[in-house]
Amino acid sequence: METSKVTFKRKAYKVKVNKENLIKDLDRVYLNQLVDFLITKDKLLHFKFENNHENYSSKEIIEIILKKIEEDDSLQKTHTYDMLIEFLQNDSFKKHIVGYLVTSPGIDPVIEDCFTEARNISLDDYLLPKILVTISGNWNSVLKALDIENKDYSKELAFKMWFNCKGYKDRGLLTLLETLHSHSKDCSVDWNSMKLLLKGAKKKS
Repeated sequence: METSKVTFKRKAYKVKVNKENLIKDLDRVYLNQLVDFLITKDKLLHFKFENNHENYSSKEIIEIILKKIEEDDSLQKTHTYDMLIEFLQNDSFKKHIVGYLVTSPGIDPVIEDCFTEARNISLDDYLLPKILVTISGNWNSVLKALDIENKDYSKELAFKMWFNCKGYKDRGLLTLLETLHSHSKDCSVDWNSMKLLLKGAKKKS
C-alpha cells in the first residue's frame, strides 16, 4: 500500500521497540513458517534470506524483517509489515503480538515531535547551519535524495545549494527531516538536539 507523505504512517519503529518481545514470543518453528510465508510474497525478502533462514538465529531473522520494513518506510510502503500482521492474525495464539505491534508507535516519538514542529517552521539562513550541526555520517546520500549533486563541497555549502534551490519553499524543513530519517542507515542525526533546536525556532506567522 502506498500513500502520500502527509498521510503515510511509518511501521518500522513498531517492530524495533518490540524486538525482544518478538524473539521471546515466536519460537523457531513458527519463525521459519513466517519466513516461508514472507519469501513467497516478496522476492527481495527471498533474496535477503538466501534460502538459508534455518541457519539464522531468531534475532537475525527479526533483524532482517525489521530492515526490510525500514526500507519500505523510506519508500512509503507498508507491504512487509502488512504481511507480518496478516500472518500473525491467522493464529489465534499470536493475536496478542498483533496487539502490541499495532498499539506501538510507528516512529520514535522524538522524531515524530521533530516532524510536528517542522510543519510550523520556515527554514531560513539562520536555522539551516544549526540543523547541520546535528547531522553526521554519510550526508551525501541525503543530498542525492534531495536531487543535489555534491562535487566535493563542504556540508555547509552543499546544503546551502539545496536550500537556495528548493529548501526555502513551504515544507522545505519537513522535507529535509523526512529525508534525513529515511537515510538513517547512512546519515546520523542527533534527534534530541534537533527537537530542542526546533522548539526554540521561530514559528510561521
